[in-house]
Amino acid sequence: MGYIFEELVRRFSEQNNAEAGEHYTPREVIQLMVHLLDLDEAGIRDGALIRLYDPACGTGGMLTTAHEYIAQHINPKANVRLNGQEVNDKTWAICEADMVLKGEEAKIVQDDTLTDDGFPGDQFDYMISNPPYGKSWKTIKAKVERNSNGRFDAGYPRSSDGQLLFLQHMISKMKPKEMGGSAIAIVLNGSPLFTGDAGAGESEIRRWIIENDWLETIIALPNDLFYNTGIATYIWVVRNNKKPKRRGKVQLINGASFFEKMGKSLGKKRNFIPNGKIDELIRIHKAFKEGEHSKIFDNDDFAYRKVFLDLEELDDAGNPVYTTKQISLPPNKLKKIARIKTDKEKQRLERLMDQSRDKPVRETFDLTPDSDFIRQHKTPQTTIAIDRVLNGNRLSLQDEIKVPLTVKDTETILWKTDVETFLRDNVEKPWNI
Repeated sequence: MGYIFEELVRRFSEQNNAEAGEHYTPREVIQLMVHLLDLDEAGIRDGALIRLYDPACGTGGMLTTAHEYIAQHINPKANVRLNGQEVNDKTWAICEADMVLKGEEAKIVQDDTLTDDGFPGDQFDYMISNPPYGKSWKTIKAKVERNSNGRFDAGYPRSSDGQLLFLQHMISKMKPKEMGGSAIAIVLNGSPLFTGDAGAGESEIRRWIIENDWLETIIALPNDLFYNTGIATYIWVVRNNKKPKRRGKVQLINGASFFEKMGKSLGKKRNFIPNGKIDELIRIHKAFKEGEHSKIFDNDDFAYRKVFLDLEELDDAGNPVYTTKQISLPPNKLKKIARIKTDKEKQRLERLMDQSRDKPVRETFDLTPDSDFIRQHKTPQTTIAIDRVLNGNRLSLQDEIKVPLTVKDTETILWKTDVETFLRDNVEKPWNI
C-alpha cells in the first residue's frame, strides 16, 4: 500500500510540475534510516516520552515509520510524539490526514522551516529527514539570515542548494549531551560532501560538525532508489552522544551495491534495498569494524589545509626561466641593496638621491651579495640599474630586474602532514609559499 500511495503521489506531483528536488522517500530507505538511529539500544521504558522530528516531513512517512518501529520492536507502551514541518500546503494536508487516520499524537506545522522555525526552542530525541536536493533558497536568503536565531551560525552554503541549512537546523534541535543527547539520520546528495572550497560556507559547516565530533557515519546508497531522481545519495548519521569507541572517529560505509532490481520501475526508481541487505548494512554499522564495505577514519583525516604556491617555471634543461619585473626601491634601504664603498660610488649615490635635479638620472651599482633583496627576488643579476623618478617633492627609485617566471598554484595537504615535507616530496618545481 505504501508503494501504491507513493506512486500516486509521484504521478500527481509530476502533473503539477513539482520541482526536481522534491521527491518521496521509499519505505526501505526510511527503514534503514530508522535502524541507524539505534532505537533498539535506547532502552525505552513504559510511558517514556520520545519526541521525533522531521523538518521537511512531506506526507509524514518517516515519522510514522519510526513510530511503528518503536511500537513493534522496542516498547509499544512508549509515549511517542511526532513533530514535523512541511512547506507545501497540499502535502501538509495529506500528512495531517494520515496522522488523524492513524491516531497519532502529532504536531505538523505548515510553513518554511528555513525562514520560520515552527518549533522555536524545542529539542528532540530523534530526528530523521530527506530535505530537497539542489533547491535554490536565493529568493528567501534575506529572510533566512534575518530569522536564523543562531541556527546557521556555522555558515551559509551557496544559495543554489539549502541541504546543509536543514542539517544545521536539525543540529540546533539536539538535546544537550548531559540530558541524553540526540541522534539524526538525514538523506543528502553528493553536494554537501564535496562542494565548497577551503573557507567557503559548505567547508566551514563540515568543519564545525567534525570538530564537534558529531558525525558518526556516512552510508553511500545505491543509485535509482528514488522516484524522480537517479543521482547518488548518502545517509548521514549525526549524534552528540556517540559511544566511547566511536568518539573521534567517522565510519564510511559503501552500500552502493546493496540493492536488487525492481520487477517494474516506478518513475526513476529502478532499484530497491531488500530486507536482507538492510540487515547487512545495519550489521556493518553496529560492528564498527574495517571491512570490504566499511572504512573507519579519525576526525583529523578529513581536515586539510590549502597552501598557495608560486611555482618557478623551468626550461627543458631544468634551468629557471626568467622574466622582467618593474620594482620600486625604498631609498632608506638602498645602502643595504647596492654595494657602495668607494668615493665615486658614494658620489653617484648622492646624485641619484639629489631631489634638486629635475633631469632623469640612472645609476648602476653592484648588488650586495646574499642580501635580502637577492633572496627575495631570486634575481641572477649582479648589478642593478636604478632610475630616479621625481613626482613633485616625492622621490621614487625604480628598476627593472630579472626574476624567475612563476605561476600560481595550490596544494591541498592533509592536516596531519608536515607542509614542508609534503611540498619537498610532491612538488618538482621550485616553490614559494
